[in-house]
Amino acid sequence: MCSGRSRHARRSSRPGWARGSRSPTPAPVEFEALDGAPVRLVLLLAGPEGDRGAHVRLLSRVSRVLAQHQTREALLAARTPEEIVEVFAEAEAALR
Repeated sequence: MCSGRSRHARRSSRPGWARGSRSPTPAPVEFEALDGAPVRLVLLLAGPEGDRGAHVRLLSRVSRVLAQHQTREALLAARTPEEIVEVFAEAEAALR
């Protein structure tokens, strides 16, 4: 999934990894988005190599949450890991 709506995701796997990370960019960057628009938010989702199902489910959940403009803006404004977790938790709860 590559979208210039302030985010980009690429798929890869590495043995032994199970982490997530996000990094806003100070200014939009070109990142080969499908729509050609610059990207401001880059997410890293990593998990065990043998469990692609969990990775795909997580990517699906993250995609639904990031489809919301207010969530993307809140993530860009977040300054601590705790704030990021809170933004994702609130956005996901709102989808239920």
